[in-house]
Amino acid sequence: MLKMHYTMKTIMTACAAVVITASSTSFALETNSEDIDINAYTCKDVMRMSGGNRDMSISFIHGYWMGKAGKTSFNKKQVEEMTNKFYDYCLDNPKEKAVKSMGKFEK
Repeated sequence: MLKMHYTMKTIMTACAAVVITASSTSFALETNSEDIDINAYTCKDVMRMSGGNRDMSISFIHGYWMGKAGKTSFNKKQVEEMTNKFYDYCLDNPKEKAVKSMGKFEK
């Protein structure tokens, strides 16, 4: 199982990087050169990403759910556990939407 180590700075930096570099990053499901619709990503899409792109996408999805819940803080260990559950779920359910899948584990 993959271990993920997040800090608030890492998540905020990743979210900012998504917004700033969206037009120059080669995401597979871009609707045009500027817009990225995270609701279009499947688990398979996210799991095929590597390194910083995958970390950034997962951080962004965590941030999406935190924002929906009105949260401004998080527990690092819980985020790591949710991320590991997300990985396991996505490996078993590659056709599921990534955002919806992460929502199953957000606390």
